[in-house]
Amino acid sequence: MYSMYPMYYHVPSPYIHNDYAPNNQRSELRKYQPSIGQIITVPPTSAAFKNGTRVFIHDVKFQYDNVRNEWIEYIYVVYPRVSSNGSCVIEARWVSVYDLDGTQTLTR
Repeated sequence: MYSMYPMYYHVPSPYIHNDYAPNNQRSELRKYQPSIGQIITVPPTSAAFKNGTRVFIHDVKFQYDNVRNEWIEYIYVVYPRVSSNGSCVIEARWVSVYDLDGTQTLTR
């Protein structure tokens, strides 16, 4: 018997989507992906920013690092900076989760 309504529903995958690799990455690597479009205060241990810096998370991507043999989350952040003449300017760049958190490895 044909049913118009399937017995299953599409559920988002718990894995990181990557068109060029199998979906075998762990979902706990997605630390900052849920924060896209939000302003956050960086952790006090951040190696990339001063304590208390507020950044806007614009985008997140995942790249495989052959040296570490793992997938690393990279976050595209937009943040204010004081220029040499004292005015406030906006900058943006990609930083790894390790630089943003100030950690060397993720706890698993």
